[in-house]
Amino acid sequence: DYAAADVVNILNAASSIDFHHEALIGTLVRTLSQEPLISEVQPGSLALALHAVARLRWSADEGALSSLADGAIKCMEDMEPVGVTQLLNACAQHAHLASHSGLV
Repeated sequence: DYAAADVVNILNAASSIDFHHEALIGTLVRTLSQEPLISEVQPGSLALALHAVARLRWSADEGALSSLADGAIKCMEDMEPVGVTQLLNACAQHAHLASHSGLV
């Protein structure tokens, strides 16, 4: 089993090399968006995960994306400037995140 930080690192690595394996990315995003991982993920890591999802242009599960976006909203006050910048960049790149009223 992977911890939340592991899932975020895999998503970030995949997005860094533009690795598009729909089943893997979908599984990682859905897993991160549900308990227990959504409660474990740190604010900066959640911003990094959303940034990675935006770079991958992944949008196969709007429920999972909404769950991650809601998590980011809840912990936004605890994000460092780098995390806020990554989150803003993710919203600029991804239509679903940009349409999420709490993020922008």
